[in-house]
Amino acid sequence: MAKISDILDQIVKESVDILGVCVFDHKSGVLIAEKNVDSKIDLAIPSAYFSEFVKSASGAVKAMGIPAEIDEYLITFNNFYLIIKSVKNMKHSILCYISLTGNQSYIKEILSKYEDPINKELKII
Repeated sequence: MAKISDILDQIVKESVDILGVCVFDHKSGVLIAEKNVDSKIDLAIPSAYFSEFVKSASGAVKAMGIPAEIDEYLITFNNFYLIIKSVKNMKHSILCYISLTGNQSYIKEILSKYEDPINKELKII
C-alpha cells in the first residue's frame, strides 16, 4: 500500500500543469501531506485558510436547504487555478494548484482516479 506522499508524487507526474497538490483535514486545516513542483510554493498555511473556505461553503449549501455534499470547488485566479476536491470520507480534501494552461477536466479526472487510494491511506492514519 502506498503512502499518501507517494500518491501525491504520482498525481504530479500525471500532468505538467499540476504545480502542487496536498491533502488536508478540512475541519482543522492540518496538512497531511504535500507535493510541490515549485519550491517557492508552500501549501501548508494556505490549506488552513482553505479549510475555512470549505466549512463556509458547506454551511452556505446547508442554509440553502438543499441536501447535498460538495464534491469539489474550482477557484479561478488571474494566473492559476485551484481545485479543492473532497475525499470520500468527507473529512479531508485534496488541494491542487494548476497552471492556467491546465485542462481542468483532465486534472479533475486525475484527482478522482487517486481519491480511493488516498482515502484508504487516510483510514490507516
